[in-house]
Amino acid sequence: MTLESAVVGGGVVSGKHLSGLQNCPETDLVAVCNSDESRARRLAMEYDVEAYADVEALLARETLDWLHLCTPVRSHLRLAEMALDDGIAVLIEAPVTPSVGEAKSLERLARDSEGRVAIAHSHSFEPVLQEAAAVLDDGRIGSLRAVELCYAGAGFADGVGCGAWSTDESGGKFETGLLDPIHAVLQLGGYPSAAGAIRAGTAAKRRHGQGFEYDGVQFSYTTADDVLCSGTVVASSVPHRTIQLHGDRGTLDIDLLTESVTVLDGERQPDTEEGTLDLIGRVRDAIGTALSWEQTDSDCATQRERSPWDDQIERDARAIESGEALSIPVVGGTWALQIMDAIRTATDGPADDGRMQLETDPA
Repeated sequence: MTLESAVVGGGVVSGKHLSGLQNCPETDLVAVCNSDESRARRLAMEYDVEAYADVEALLARETLDWLHLCTPVRSHLRLAEMALDDGIAVLIEAPVTPSVGEAKSLERLARDSEGRVAIAHSHSFEPVLQEAAAVLDDGRIGSLRAVELCYAGAGFADGVGCGAWSTDESGGKFETGLLDPIHAVLQLGGYPSAAGAIRAGTAAKRRHGQGFEYDGVQFSYTTADDVLCSGTVVASSVPHRTIQLHGDRGTLDIDLLTESVTVLDGERQPDTEEGTLDLIGRVRDAIGTALSWEQTDSDCATQRERSPWDDQIERDARAIESGEALSIPVVGGTWALQIMDAIRTATDGPADDGRMQLETDPA
């Protein structure tokens, strides 16, 4: 069985979903929908599928198993509800909704549809994070006690270029990049035990224009399993992005920039010559692999072009077919929004309505 699939949206991120579905053996890409009819036709010609300018027409004329939403965030709840009413599974680009309230409404819809809704978050499927999760699951560092993220090099609030998103929030460009580190902590450490367990603080290296514009964030919470989770995100010109997972038998060091994962236990200390040589070897191997991709056949070229979206699409496609749990449930997106709300509450600016006001690609 293959899943008859379609994508709503016509921007850069929708292209990741279109190519991922086209390359996935478990899916059959049949249609693309975009409110700009000419853009929908261009994409349909590129991927050899049907074009629609209206979601209602798409759902009426196509027999779908899976719908991917790469639309403005304010449309997510409405479109997901339409699909779920027709018994169609849904994958939604993050952020899941504009507000925590809407996210909880979507959670209820997901429960009623037996969990056939997932959040698309490509950063969570970066190979280095997948490797770290596998090491953690293997028990090599024992029971997890704490997760510490340090994420420097994010853009300043008034930085130019926000990618596919736009924001009216006081955090500006800086805020648009917060979901990636937040989701990384949630993925590796688990969810907060309660909304009241979340603590946050903000700082501003500089102020620009009207209102408060922050460019530094700390957040923390404790899970129901008593795992201490924390993250520090600061805007700077020099990137440094690491995560440490502390277990009762060792520590896992993750470097997001060098894409390295190192296990530190009683026999290997971080300041030993052996540990240094291990890290050098990992970087050397990564460089060697990248060079070999440029020199080998089409199979390696395919591996080089594979994106994190491809991995999540294949994993969730198999889960839909087998009835298993999808990779990132709606509750994960809800907790990310609740952490964002705690961060905004910690600012000195006027209270907002708790809405993300983030836009993905136009529908």
